[in-house]
Amino acid sequence: MARTSLKRLLRGGSKRAVEDLLALVGAPVRVEDEAGKMLLGDEGAAGERHPIVLEGSTLGAVIGPPSAAPVARVLGYLGEREEEKLALADETLGRYKELTLLYDISDKLSRVLDVDEVCRMVVAEARNFLHATGASLHLVDRRRGVLEPIASTDERAKTRTLAAAHGVEGRVLKTGRAELVEDVSTTDAGASEAGVCSIMCAPLRTGETVFGVLRVTNDKRTAWTAGHLKLVTSLAGNAAAALSHAMLHRERLRQQALRHQIERFASPWVLDAAFDDRAGEGPRTVAALFCDLGELTRFADAGMEPEELMTLVRRATTTALGVLMREGATVQVSHAEMVVGLFGSESGVGPAAQAAVRAATQIARALDRRLGGFADRSPGVAITHAELPEDDASSAFFAAVGAAATLQSSADGRILVDERIAGALGPSVRSAVGDVRRVGDDERQLTGVSGNVYEVRA
Repeated sequence: MARTSLKRLLRGGSKRAVEDLLALVGAPVRVEDEAGKMLLGDEGAAGERHPIVLEGSTLGAVIGPPSAAPVARVLGYLGEREEEKLALADETLGRYKELTLLYDISDKLSRVLDVDEVCRMVVAEARNFLHATGASLHLVDRRRGVLEPIASTDERAKTRTLAAAHGVEGRVLKTGRAELVEDVSTTDAGASEAGVCSIMCAPLRTGETVFGVLRVTNDKRTAWTAGHLKLVTSLAGNAAAALSHAMLHRERLRQQALRHQIERFASPWVLDAAFDDRAGEGPRTVAALFCDLGELTRFADAGMEPEELMTLVRRATTTALGVLMREGATVQVSHAEMVVGLFGSESGVGPAAQAAVRAATQIARALDRRLGGFADRSPGVAITHAELPEDDASSAFFAAVGAAATLQSSADGRILVDERIAGALGPSVRSAVGDVRRVGDDERQLTGVSGNVYEVRA
């Protein structure tokens, strides 16, 4: 529908030009608006009514002889030019608002290190600017095959997971390309949740890895444009960078806290006991296994009573201790839940690494058997190595245990090992434990361990 009125056209230079055209007709002519009000010309003019048409709408008419028809066409042409100027002005204003939004949010995000605040800020800006009914950020949990909500403008959606392999979101996660769908019911992908009609979805990525999505939704069909999708993509890019930075900062703080905690409860006597108090009898290597069985309180059934949880943790600790002792580890337990198993070797890292990995897989399998039905997954286990110099063995020991604790904090129910441990596994151990694969670079950066990190499938 045209936004330009005939009165708006007949101003300034345009009005004088049209008056000159009317004079050339050689007969009385008048120009009137859609309501029949005369705007220009001779009030007594009579004759044919030549409509002034713009984008399917009639702005008015030129009344006069047949020779006045070109005047109506010229006025229609002037209206088209005016509409183009208005559209250009709207586009320029829209671009200015988008740039201002991106600048403002980039400035705000650059000063925020709290993950939750970053997420809340992004979804609020996306929803408000695009006049959407909902906006949300989701991170992918590849092991469970779901997109976990980390922020949403809809309170109900904050606890609603989405399938990572289905819907528009699943397609964006797979291809890494943003998508706009005016009506999800008309697509093969369909909607991942009820009540969504129009959706824009853009990937959150670090490098080539997509680790989540930004969704903007409406419950009614919405004529969003490619420009809107580009804005959502830019917001997702800003959010991904800020999230990665904030998550890395949070992880580093957690790693520092863990290292301090390790130094408080790990005792040097464990190192001496692992080598039967022998010193200076050749190069010594250790594989340090760490498992925080207190994680069961996060993974256990939400309906369990505190006493039941503590019983569950004690049972798991007893199970882990039994396995470690059978495998010949020197063990220390702190706070009744943090278990350190030390495997010493004076013939290279191989024997220690293989014994530690066997113990880790047995712990994982035993916990799965004993905790079935009580927890959705077992705590993770991490193994790192250390070569012990004769002059400062304790420092290397603390570093290995601290690195194992840091790595375990990112294990999320898996068995993670450092590169040296993975490389020391012989064919017999690999065939017994199953697949050993390298963890992606984006995830490795969050573990705080230098070098490659590997997952051992129990």
